[in-house]
Amino acid sequence: MNNFKVGDRVIRKDSVQQYNEYENDSICGVVKSLGMNGAITVKWDSEYINPNPQTLDYDKLLTEAEGNEKWSALEAEYEVWAAPIRDKMKEAGALLKEAGLLAKKQKRDLTELHELTGPLLSAMDNIGWSTSSLSC
Repeated sequence: MNNFKVGDRVIRKDSVQQYNEYENDSICGVVKSLGMNGAITVKWDSEYINPNPQTLDYDKLLTEAEGNEKWSALEAEYEVWAAPIRDKMKEAGALLKEAGLLAKKQKRDLTELHELTGPLLSAMDNIGWSTSSLSC
């Protein structure tokens, strides 16, 4: 049921479907008018949303509070699986740094030790991470 009023802060429902780890990209705005049959005209905060203002059915919107709650839930879901990956990448970075220091002790550059770095490059290739720029 449409409980929106003119002046309410809203979020476009489709903008809080997937978490973006770089920024909160939810589309927020203010209800400017209420039309017949559940149509709501919203003036979006971002100048880059077109059209702006935009008329949508009420079921395409959430209150800003509901949208922020949804965003927080998406962030929590993301952290459940992202945290172990982050930890593994920190471990890999520390091991790579350690390998570099061991090479420097021998006055060698790790990037020139192709036979020794092969397992790392193969692993990166196997997961789809381009390693072509590592030899530049």
